[in-house]
Amino acid sequence: MKTVLKKQKLLQAASLQHGLVWILAQAVLLLWTASCSQAVHLEKTILINAPVSRVYDYINQIRNGKEWDPWSAADPTMQTNYGPIDSGVGASYSWTSENSGSGKAVITSAIVNERIETALDFGKMGSATASMQLKAEAGQTRLTWGFDSEVPIFFVSKVKTDVGQNYEQGLANLKKILESSAPGH
Repeated sequence: MKTVLKKQKLLQAASLQHGLVWILAQAVLLLWTASCSQAVHLEKTILINAPVSRVYDYINQIRNGKEWDPWSAADPTMQTNYGPIDSGVGASYSWTSENSGSGKAVITSAIVNERIETALDFGKMGSATASMQLKAEAGQTRLTWGFDSEVPIFFVSKVKTDVGQNYEQGLANLKKILESSAPGH
């Protein structure tokens, strides 16, 4: 009887060890996966019934962002500070928020009536590049808002969904503002 009990205890101990090894292996795999990042590229496009020059001039003025940017409207705790340059390369703003954290945006490239690129710094959350590509189409403007970043693999889907929805809202806001302020409207 003692031999049987001893074998059962040994089997239980071995089973527990295997279970602990399995849990440890899973934890290591989880930590490793969490540390892996993946490139995220996202683009959203809208057609705006306004000439390219009007759209470019409006989005190149960094202070105009507060009128159409969906993050500012959704977060009443956001405090925004603007740099000394209002438009073009070097124009910048920073934000702090209880809900959205803090960060900084700086226009790094501005090609008149074609493209604007912005470097985004989210502090500990990482960085990204945003771009706005403009294309004239029969007196209208096809505006494509792009986003490129490296994010932890677990957050790729969430980033694509959240940023994508906000980009769609921002583009809709721009369309409404620019089309309602167009001459003859």
